[in-house]
Amino acid sequence: MDRFLEITNCIVASPLTQGVPFVSQAFFASNSLINVAYSSMLNEKKPDFQKLGKFEGELNKYLVYFSALDKANALNQSSNNDRIVLLENLQLELLAKLKKDATKLGYTTPDRLTSETLDTYFNRILGGFSKEYVEVYLNQIERKYRTGPGKVNYAGLIQHEVELKNYSNQVSGTVELAKKFIFYYDNFFELADNYHQKVLEALELAHKNNIIQAKKSNGVTETPMQLYEKITKNLKDKKMVRDNGIKASINIADLRNKIEKVDEFRFL
Repeated sequence: MDRFLEITNCIVASPLTQGVPFVSQAFFASNSLINVAYSSMLNEKKPDFQKLGKFEGELNKYLVYFSALDKANALNQSSNNDRIVLLENLQLELLAKLKKDATKLGYTTPDRLTSETLDTYFNRILGGFSKEYVEVYLNQIERKYRTGPGKVNYAGLIQHEVELKNYSNQVSGTVELAKKFIFYYDNFFELADNYHQKVLEALELAHKNNIIQAKKSNGVTETPMQLYEKITKNLKDKKMVRDNGIKASINIADLRNKIEKVDEFRFL
């Protein structure tokens, strides 16, 4: 039994084992270890079932932690997959609308290159069909119907520029797509916060079950409590960096503001 425990510890400590996503297999792995342990006991002349019971108790501490973490990971993975599908569908829907509406403002969308990802293609279209392009186009249209300094014959413009009028009337569709994006954006942080909380709860189980052990580094020994607090802080810091990075790259406040003021930019 002692030899078996020594071998088990070597396997767990192996860099190869540590590099494998072991969490989802925790339940099956622990069962396998117990089965091997019982098989080993059967070959002993004087089986030490008390030692085996202690081994099972220790293993169960890890299993509780792994099970909690596995549940959080499985839920997060499922949520991630759903979000990816929703965002891809939204992106395709918005891309189709942009291609259709851009022609009404004199912009011909380029074809997608063979080696081009959907994201790259989408951004390339947005780069051309930009706010600056629209402003230049609208100024050109206004000049055609200008009757004097600061005066534009909008009645004539609306009557003759049919495509522009249709675009204005259908802008509500773009607004709805923007609202969808904001909903998915808010939902992302809600689910991410929930996953982070579940991971912290699993970590707390590891701490309560004393499976976080003291560690000596650079001649200084960190207590289990210090390690627990260090890991918790590290997780929180990483989440903050990730969240702030997303918030900095997507100006959601500006999008909300544009939706609220969209009527100001409509012709009718």
